[in-house]
Amino acid sequence: RPDGHAAAHPLSPRHMPSARIALAALLLLLTSACPRRPPSPTSLLEDAAEDSQRSDASARTLALAGFHSWLVKGSADQARAHFDLALAKDPTEPWAHYGQLLLARRIAHPERAVESALHLVTRAPSHALAASASRYLLEQSGVSVDLDTRISEGVTKSLAAGARGEIAHLLRTTLAAIHANRL
Repeated sequence: RPDGHAAAHPLSPRHMPSARIALAALLLLLTSACPRRPPSPTSLLEDAAEDSQRSDASARTLALAGFHSWLVKGSADQARAHFDLALAKDPTEPWAHYGQLLLARRIAHPERAVESALHLVTRAPSHALAASASRYLLEQSGVSVDLDTRISEGVTKSLAAGARGEIAHLLRTTLAAIHANRL
């Protein structure tokens, strides 16, 4: 510097009070934004199980309570009851259909699983779970002639119901696989 005084270093005592205040403010900001307790991975399901006891519980809440019964409590029968209640309240609830599909697969009942998958892709053709249900239908194509007939009829209805994109592609691939197996 031309006046002969050296520039003050940022860590010099003259700058320390403002640095300490800035650090304290940053720490306060960061710690106040942190939650006190991180949410549990199953908190959504636990909340749904609690809310399902209310008489005005939605079909989605009942379906999620079904997953809580199955995945947290280990009760497939109670889960099935929740899924059935959800579907009675709203026959288009995709989570309930998907739960029924998974339960049917678990007990090796492919006809019931196919029916649940077909209901899902027909009643909620644009839902993300419809892609998984469509993949399951593709996996089941060629297993038996009776199942292929049911899948073919259901897939045709699902495509007419408005399945688009990946879901429509998977459903068309399922039809092609069924027709290829018949040759």
